[in-house]
Amino acid sequence: MTAPGAGFPVEDFLEAITNQLDRTQDSLRLKSVNRPLTYAIRDFSMELKVFVELGTDGRVVFRPSAADDTGASVVNIGFTTVNRTMIDENTVSLSAVRSPTLDELGLDDQERRQLEKLGVRNAEQLDQLKRTTGENTVARYSGLPVDRLRQALSHGRPRVRSVQAVPVAPVPATPVPVPPVAVPPDTEAPVAPPASPVAVADGPEIVRVPPRTRRIRLAGPRLDETTQRARLAGRPLGVRPVEGGVELDLGADAQPGDLELDLGEHGVVSMSLEFDPDDDVVPSDPWRTP
Repeated sequence: MTAPGAGFPVEDFLEAITNQLDRTQDSLRLKSVNRPLTYAIRDFSMELKVFVELGTDGRVVFRPSAADDTGASVVNIGFTTVNRTMIDENTVSLSAVRSPTLDELGLDDQERRQLEKLGVRNAEQLDQLKRTTGENTVARYSGLPVDRLRQALSHGRPRVRSVQAVPVAPVPATPVPVPPVAVPPDTEAPVAPPASPVAVADGPEIVRVPPRTRRIRLAGPRLDETTQRARLAGRPLGVRPVEGGVELDLGADAQPGDLELDLGEHGVVSMSLEFDPDDDVVPSDPWRTP
């Protein structure tokens, strides 16, 4: 709860009001179960007498006025309804929200506020503005040096940080009756550990995965939003975005080769994919009598 006389950010106040209105709307759905007719809010507006202040972090703060205060501003706020279509047309996409924030790009508070004035709040929006207007234009209007923008963009570009084989659940086989075997109570069956992720640096690398791997997971920033297609030795692969990266379906007969990720406007990331030797495969003996 805000202390009496303390200021509150504008967005916190508006979100608190809309959240309570949403709860009222949800309760109407419950009321309709037993009541065929009820009452709802048609128009909602309010008049605030506050002192408008600008915080050190660049946020506008409202401070309520007391009864004996003079010089307060009068702010009129009206609320209206919006549907899902209007929200989709007038807000950023969810993929843009998943992009690294300006803080994650290594920008300080002042640099972040300068870019937010241009409508930039994450790496994807900064990259899109640079591609549309040019980095010199972004630098001139934001007040940031070109080298600083390039450094921030390098932190926000998509990259592959690790590759890991995705374990496939085994197909249950038909049970075969076997005689029971006594097992000491303290003995537990060994559990195979999951495959460790292989770190991948920038540039061509050789990545090794266990034999007969069907799927691999590539982890890295912005891979889920920028990966358009993938190929292994020229053969197209199935691509599925996951949290923090993408999963690639290699298929049952995957062979070693060059693995390429098409990141659209961000270029192509390639690496060499190899499989570890399969110890379960016994080489055929040409001298053995069938």
